[in-house]
Order: sequence, then structure tokens, then C-alpha cells
Amino acid sequence: MRGTGIKNSSSYQEKCVNCNQTFTSKSAYINHEKSCKLNIIQTKRKNSQFKTTKIGFFKSSNTIVQEIDSQISTEYFQENEFNQINMDNISEWNSDLLITNKQDDINSYNSYQSNAHQQFSQIIVKHQLHEDAINDVISLITNVTNKDPKELGIPNNAKEALKFIDLIGDNLSQDWFETETIMYNDQQYILRHRNIIACIKEMLNGEYGNTCQFFYKEELDKFGNQLYSDPCTADWFKQTQYNSKNSKSGIIGLILYSDATICDTLGKIQKHPIFVSLCNFPNNIRNKENAKVLLGYIPIINNANVEVYLQNYHKSIEILLHPLLSQYNSGAWITVNGEPKHFYIFLSYGISDMKEANNACAAYQSYNALFPCYSCLVPRECLSSTDHNLIFPGRFTHNIRSYFMDNSLQEKDLKNELHKLSLHPIKNSFWNHKNFEVYTSFVPDIMHVCDLGLFVYMINFTMEKLEKESQSEKKIKFLNNRLSSIPRYYKLLLPSKGINNRTNFTANDWRNIMKVFIFAINGLIDDKQTNDHIVECFQKWNEFYLLLRSSGFTENCLNDLSQKIYDWANIFSFLFKSHSKSGLQLPKLHSLLHHIIPSIKKFGAPTGFSTETYESLHKKFVKQPYRSSNKRNPEIQMIKLAKKIKATKNTQYDYNTLITKPLYSFTMSNKPNFNCKEYSLAMQQLDSCLNNFKNMYNVDNIFNQFSYSNTRIYIYNSANHSSGVRIHAASEFHQKPWFSDVEITMDIDYQGNYEATYWGKVLCLVKLLNLEFALIQWYDYFENIPDNSKFGCPYLKLENHYDLIPISSISNVVHIIPDFNVNNGYFINKYIF
Repeated sequence: MRGTGIKNSSSYQEKCVNCNQTFTSKSAYINHEKSCKLNIIQTKRKNSQFKTTKIGFFKSSNTIVQEIDSQISTEYFQENEFNQINMDNISEWNSDLLITNKQDDINSYNSYQSNAHQQFSQIIVKHQLHEDAINDVISLITNVTNKDPKELGIPNNAKEALKFIDLIGDNLSQDWFETETIMYNDQQYILRHRNIIACIKEMLNGEYGNTCQFFYKEELDKFGNQLYSDPCTADWFKQTQYNSKNSKSGIIGLILYSDATICDTLGKIQKHPIFVSLCNFPNNIRNKENAKVLLGYIPIINNANVEVYLQNYHKSIEILLHPLLSQYNSGAWITVNGEPKHFYIFLSYGISDMKEANNACAAYQSYNALFPCYSCLVPRECLSSTDHNLIFPGRFTHNIRSYFMDNSLQEKDLKNELHKLSLHPIKNSFWNHKNFEVYTSFVPDIMHVCDLGLFVYMINFTMEKLEKESQSEKKIKFLNNRLSSIPRYYKLLLPSKGINNRTNFTANDWRNIMKVFIFAINGLIDDKQTNDHIVECFQKWNEFYLLLRSSGFTENCLNDLSQKIYDWANIFSFLFKSHSKSGLQLPKLHSLLHHIIPSIKKFGAPTGFSTETYESLHKKFVKQPYRSSNKRNPEIQMIKLAKKIKATKNTQYDYNTLITKPLYSFTMSNKPNFNCKEYSLAMQQLDSCLNNFKNMYNVDNIFNQFSYSNTRIYIYNSANHSSGVRIHAASEFHQKPWFSDVEITMDIDYQGNYEATYWGKVLCLVKLLNLEFALIQWYDYFENIPDNSKFGCPYLKLENHYDLIPISSISNVVHIIPDFNVNNGYFINKYIF
């Protein structure tokens, strides 16, 4: 009979350690074990107002996941206890009260066996390799090298490699938790997050922890003027330290960034990550990827009204920042590189796009609101004003909070009062945080305000004018051809199809267009006055944008920046107000004009305000992990992959060599013929250039060994420059020629008789008798040009004068663009950044 072979199922019984579900079949238990929410372990919390569970990810007989409290894993000193401690006597510190690192307990899985093992693990995580692929790669390596994997320092098989990555990740003290936010439509929404204190510890003890500045630092320029550069030199740090209760305690300032992003190619699935960084990092360090930590994923409620969305957002923020509240008065002890230190931890500022800033402030999104700015009470009709004398009242927490504290107000009356201020009736979770004024602490993001905002408006309005010209299609084609023929330069990547496909441009595409558009658009508008105004508009934009990217500002620099911004805004308004349906009532324009300067004074140079590196982390911690998941409960799998990424540390390795391989070799008596015009011109001039070099530098003794028939001359397509930029002289580089333009600075001894700086076009790079040369064609200033410049750039012409110069004498690689309207006219592009 069919059932006679069935075993008695009651003889087997297994209970899941995670959900207590009982199974009578071993296969059913094994299948369940793989998908049981990846080991969610219930945790008990003391004095907690949130229902939280801890997520454990890695199952192994070698590791035991213990139940811990998801709040701060410490008690803090009370104010009176702290004042009694002698900070100079470390023996008086109570080690039981320190926030210590889990990583202090070193075990066998805290590091990789070799650099090869670490790099191999990076490849596995980066490309999400399947076990079969990992085994094939290991087999290929061992077959090619004829060595055992242990000799090479790599795992023996895929199982061992993946197990090691998991265990490394488990030892990183990256505990993740699930906390309930709100219930909506009978569905409980869950915030998956880390403890913010653990994130702070990770950054302080991480790669850049030794660069942190915990005290206000007064920075002066060479004339003794105050300089606003890194956040520790700005007013927020100064005021916060002044208000702190102990001058020996450091200040830790937190920077929040959050933004929803699309995960799938169809645009149907969104995730809302939130990252945290420290304003204690210098700006150049904080813009690096490893100076930021993923704090959590805010749940997204689909098809919800705005108020429900904001309730969920602010509940999530309340949960994430709750561990900070208990230490505002007494501070916290944190072990940094093995040494316990006392800090006060505060929110410093937030970085986001306009939509996210409105969410944080619970402000109306539309520019049609009565007061469309989240920072100040600017009336809608004044949003496009470029009058720098206008001052608008700000929004302040104590004013808005008073409406909620007024018990005489009914719910309907409260909504009406807040509606008059263009605010939603939501209790803002940021109100509870000391030294953080939410309405002025979400700074204008340079990428969204400028790169993806106002500059895009300028381009679109300019294209509208061009489309109204006679022969508009022909002129647009000219514009695209000009953009495609712009000479190549280091990291300058222009769209191959021109500007027609601009709806798909990224911020980096727009920044590259920004560097060259002024040269491409000039002369395409028939009316000379309009053409000159458009060119002037782009010139003024480039001037203030370059200044905005400065690393530090004095008061005079800020006044100069403000004046340049208003100069641009006035001509922008004059040219394009009629092209805007709203009459240029643009919140981004208002933000740039009225809020960027106060933000610099409060938080430092705006190079720290960019979301560019945060946006790149979306790809690493959101998009790629989502697409690698099986789309069922994806956030858990995404978090697990985020731990693996941290485990592999993603170290960068430099494979650059000092010199490139030669393309050709020949003797002077048998010079080759080239189809490339630059190489052909170089061969024609090589004899005279050699003679000029010998006569100028008196090096006959070096050239005694030179033979026209026997000495080999080598041509290279590139050479490395000390600045890190490569010098190119290639007839074909990715299917296009690339011949660099260079700057040569004269020695001080010769500057009395010559100009200090000269420019040349590299025709070829040659090596003979172990000497490396660039054969260049010289540029000179164009005659009868006021100040030798146009559009704010030096204006040159190409001379029929050639020389061989040592590559070591090249001081810089520059970007020189032809004037498309003048024969033999060239601009030195000063708008490269």
C-alpha cells in the first residue's frame, strides 16, 4: 500500500529556538530554520517605552548570541558624581560605568588570515557570489598557481569563506533591533535600526577616529580674521561648548542624513535609510564613505495621507534618538582607542533634500503654501525676491511648541493655527533635543539646491530660448557637437549624446556640464545682447559656485560670496522669470539667497553640506542589497549584507605604476609615418627641438652617446604627474584622441626676463637616453583682449613654436577649450573643480 512506507512521525520532535514552533519532521524543521526571520531573539528592556526586539543574524556552534538591552549598555554618571571626579586621575574612574567596545574581547575570528583572504572576501560580498562560483574561483586559483589554498592564504572552499565573513560580521558589535512605530490599516509598521551610541563608538574607534576634534578650535587666516571651515571652527560648536557643564569634556556633534530611494528598476519599491556621521570629522574626511554609518531603515507607509506619514517618520526619529536624552545633562563615558573619555553628545545638524527637510520640520511641501520655507516665515509672494535687504522672521521651536502646550486649544483650533504657519499638526520629535533648533539646523544641501536644482533650471530655460531661435534644430545640433568636441580632461565625463537626454542626468553629469557649458552656448543666440546676458549669467554662476566650494570663509569672503550670489540671482531673474510658470517662486532659490550664509557661520564650510557621498551609499546599502535579496522580508537580508560589507572593510588598493609601456620605438634615421596629425607634427619638429634643447641647456656631454642610426627613441601614450593627474598623448584613448594641455612655471631665477607661467599642448611623450620629454606646441595670449581674458578665463592662441621639455618641468595639467566662434582662439578653463 502507498502508506506502508511512512515512518511514525511522532518519534521525531524538534522545537525552534527562535519562535518556539514545534516540528515533527526533521526536513520541515531544517526548512523552517533557514527562513525563521534569521534568528530574531526577544529581548527585555528596562524602563523602555518602545516594544523592541533584537535581531541576530549568524548561527554557529562557535558563537552564542546573548540577550542584551537595546538601550545604551551603560549607566551614566549623575551630575554631582561627575563633578567629584578628578579627570587627571584615571584610577578614580569606575570602569563599570564606561561605554566599552565589544571588540575588546579578541577571539579567533576578529581578523583575516592574510591580505589575499580579505581581498577575496571583498570580491565575494561585492558581487554576491554563489557558493558554486566561489568554489570555481578557488579551484581556478589553485590550478593556475599549483599551490594549496592554505599556502595562498585563502579559504579552502565556499562554506569556509562564507562562514568566516559571517563570524567577522558577528564580532563587529553591530546589533540590530526591531521597534514598532505606528499601527495603520491593521498593519504594524516596524523600524529596523541600530543603537545610535553603538554607531558613535564605531566611528570614534574606526579608520578616521584619530582625526576627530572634540573642542572648539578658533581658526584664523594669515591676517588674523576668523575662519569658518570645519564644524569645530563654527558658531554651533563654540556655543555648545560654552554651554557645556564641564570644560574638560569633549563635544560630539551628530549629523543626520535620511532620504527615501527607489530600489527596483520599475520604481515601485522604496526604502528609507538614515545615516549618521560626526561633525567632529574634518570636512575632507567626513565626505569619505567610511566616515558614515547606516543607522536604520525608516518604514514606508504606502497610500497614507501626509499626517500618517509624518507620524510614522517622527515616531521613528524619536526611537532612533531616544538613547541621547538621558545624557544631555550628565554626559557619557566612551572608550576611544582603549582610553575612557567623557563627552556630551548632541545633534548638530541634518543634511537632506528639500522634501526631507520639510518632513523633519513637519512643514507643508508645496511652494503654493502661505509660508513655503521650512526655516523662515517668508510669504509665498516674496519667494522669488532677490532683494538682499529683505529679512524674514524665523521659525523657532519654543514658539511652535507653545501651541501644543496650550490646553485651551481644541484639536480643530490647533490645526487652524498651525495651518496659518504652513505646518502639520504633528509633535516634532526633534523638539526634545538640546542645542538643536530643527528649523534652522537642516542646512541647504549643495547638490540638491545647486547641482540638481537651480543649475538645471538655468539649462532648461536657456534651451527654451534656443528652441525659439530660427533654425533651432540646427543650433541645438551645433550645441551637442560642441559639447562632444570639448577636449578631454581628468575626471571630466561629458554625455556622449549631448544635452538632449538631460532628464536622465545625474548630479555628476550636471557638474561636468557646468564646467564647460558657458563655452558651448556662446554665439548660438542670434540677439547679441541676449547672448551676452546668458553667457554672463553662466559666468556669474560659475564664479559664486567655485567660491561656495571653498574650504574656509572669513567674514569678508562671506560678504563677497553673498554679493556674487545676488549678482547672479538678479541676472537670472531678469533673463528667465518669464520662462517660469511660478515666476521663479523657487524654494531652492530662496534657500540659496537667504539661508546659505547663516548656515556657513553656524556649521562651517558648505563642502560638508553635500549629500553626494550619502547618495552613493544608497547604492551600496540599499539598492544592491535589495536586488540581491529574494524580495521576501528584504530589509532583514539587506541588514545582513550591510554587516558583511563592514566585515570585508572594502580597503582600496593602488595598482598604478610609475611609467606606462611604450607604444612605438624608432631611430632618428628611420622615423615612422603616423596617421595622427599630432604625432606627424611631432615627428616633423623632433630634429629642431632636439637641437634647441641641446643648445639651451648645454647638455652636449649627455648627448655624446646619441646616434641617429642606433639610439632608440620611445613614444609613450601617457605619463604620471606628481599632482596625481595623468598626462596624455594618445592618438586613441577609448576610441577618441587625448592630448593634454599643460602649465609650465618658470624657475624664479628666470622670471625676471620672462612670464611666470606658460602653457603648451603636448604632441607626444618621448624617452631617449633615459631622459623623459614632452614635445609641446606653445600657447600665447591673444592680442587686443582686455586683461587677456574672456568670460573670466585667460584667452590664448596656439603658436607655431615647438620645444622639448623635461616632463618633470610640467607644473600642472590644465583644461584648454577652443573658442567655437573664433579661429585659433582658446580658453583656459578656470571653472574646473
